[in-house]
Amino acid sequence: PVEALRLEAKAAFVDARFVRFQRDAGDPTTNLAGNRPAFSPTFSFTGGARYTAEVTEGFAAWAQLDASYKGARFFSDAVPAVLAALPESMRRNLFVTQQARDEDLARVEQAYAASGIRANVAAFFKNLPEEMAKASLVIGRAGASTVAELTVIGRPSILVPLPHALDNDQLNNARRVEAAGGGVLVEQKDITTEALTAAIVGLLADPVRLAQMAAAAKAIGKPDAVVRLADLVEELMGRRRS
Repeated sequence: PVEALRLEAKAAFVDARFVRFQRDAGDPTTNLAGNRPAFSPTFSFTGGARYTAEVTEGFAAWAQLDASYKGARFFSDAVPAVLAALPESMRRNLFVTQQARDEDLARVEQAYAASGIRANVAAFFKNLPEEMAKASLVIGRAGASTVAELTVIGRPSILVPLPHALDNDQLNNARRVEAAGGGVLVEQKDITTEALTAAIVGLLADPVRLAQMAAAAKAIGKPDAVVRLADLVEELMGRRRS
């Protein structure tokens, strides 16, 4: 409560606020800057990142399961069982890239092998944005970096916000992406194997909708977030000097 009071007191003297999404920009002190994606310097925003959603015979559809390490246990428990329930025609065309904790790697790999799903499971990916760019569908949390990467690259998603995240920031991020048409929000408390399986089947069976979601996600991305923020700060400093 004391810290909250301090923040409220400081807010009364704020010259400018910087937000990630257009819907949060509602007063003269608010500026749309976006959020910096955590890309490696060598990653191209456009090169090799064209969206492909067709799930046909002989084509490996990519489902990128991007879970922050803190929230990875839930995905290790839930997602292999969900994907195992997909129709066999989808499972044989599926390639999963999933982040899991070290202690969960073996059982997650075994679960995918048992269901006939090709998978690359690791505790850490140095090239996560590149892997995400290969995906037909991303299933993951809704942290700031994940959402920034999804929207800059332009990939459709099923977002499961981390429960009890600070200020419900992940829930709010997921709501913004869903409102823009770029993703589907599913709260963890509402997830069942049957419901999540049905959602994935519905999306993977509809490449037109997936492509529309990818375009909608990309439309709200801000690849130049750092530059925008720097320009806004310089503008603000110029105003204070004048």
